[in-house]
Amino acid sequence: MGPQVLKRFYSCTIESILTGCITAWYGNCSASDRKTVQRVVCTAQYITGARLPAIQDLYIRRCQRKALKIVKENSEDSAKIREVSKRLYAQLKESEKRHKEERDRMQFSRRLDEQSKHLQWVEGEAGERGQKVEDLQRLLGGMELEGAVLRGKIAASEADLLQLRAAKEGVTEELEKELAVLKEKIHHLDDMLKSQQRKVRHMIEQLQNSRTVIQERERVIRDLEEKVAFLEAENTEMRDQIEYFLEGQKPASPIEMRAKEVGIFLFFCPPSSMHRNKSLPSI
Repeated sequence: MGPQVLKRFYSCTIESILTGCITAWYGNCSASDRKTVQRVVCTAQYITGARLPAIQDLYIRRCQRKALKIVKENSEDSAKIREVSKRLYAQLKESEKRHKEERDRMQFSRRLDEQSKHLQWVEGEAGERGQKVEDLQRLLGGMELEGAVLRGKIAASEADLLQLRAAKEGVTEELEKELAVLKEKIHHLDDMLKSQQRKVRHMIEQLQNSRTVIQERERVIRDLEEKVAFLEAENTEMRDQIEYFLEGQKPASPIEMRAKEVGIFLFFCPPSSMHRNKSLPSI
């Protein structure tokens, strides 16, 4: 809604409520009550965005209108009405003056309270600072005493140190000699340790090479064993076949049978039985 519409709404509703019988009650209101009523007008002026008449102006206007109305209705009492109007106007001025004085007095009392509080705070701060200064002075006195004691201890320690240096010059030379001997021994031990490490590495390499050779020979032995097993199986199969063929032929003379058995034995004897007692080559 626009400002004009809001202003009309305010004039028709809120202003009519606020100014109802204002000529009867506004003159006897206190300053705080008038301020409260005026705060309502200020709020409405902020909302509408238009300039609104103050309650004081409305009161004066209503009083003047009422007075003119009374004058028109009864011309004989015009003098009394003027006196009443003047008296009301004088009361209004007096109330405004009293309100202004009361407001000034309240502001002065508020400022006085603030200044008294500030003065009390300053006095408290001054007391605390004075206490801190006293504490610092006492602390400085204690530190000076401790400094004097420490200076005496330092002087005594320096004297003792000079005596110890004079007494330990010979001991220092002996310690330096022992240190040089120990360094030489440590260097010799380091050389021996490096030599032993080289020997150990060489032995480890030899051991690894030996393991490689042993693994290779074991592989060759496994291959030979597989070949021997294969030949034994073939020999067994051929022996079975010959026996089968011999059983199907005629019986021969004992001499021929003996010769055949010896020949077959020499021909089909497995190599493992012939070389069983031969030792393996050393690794």
